[in-house]
Amino acid sequence: MKSRKYRDYERGDLVKWFEYYADGEMVRDGGTGVVIDIRSTSVKVFCTKKRHAQWFSVKDLDLIKKSIFINNGEINS
Repeated sequence: MKSRKYRDYERGDLVKWFEYYADGEMVRDGGTGVVIDIRSTSVKVFCTKKRHAQWFSVKDLDLIKKSIFINNGEINS
């Protein structure tokens, strides 16, 4: 897993998210989602598996694909 910073993510990015048990090593759950908001060191992701949005630390995310949209709503090819 590549070390990332919150600045590496944009709204609309497709990501893989992970939730860990309290020990911080064993994965409890995971899935895919879309980035919908970014704050300081956290990224809000709409989790397709859970069907709701949740905040994640960047260390709990892997980028699958960059957003295909640019700011004015046009498709970036």
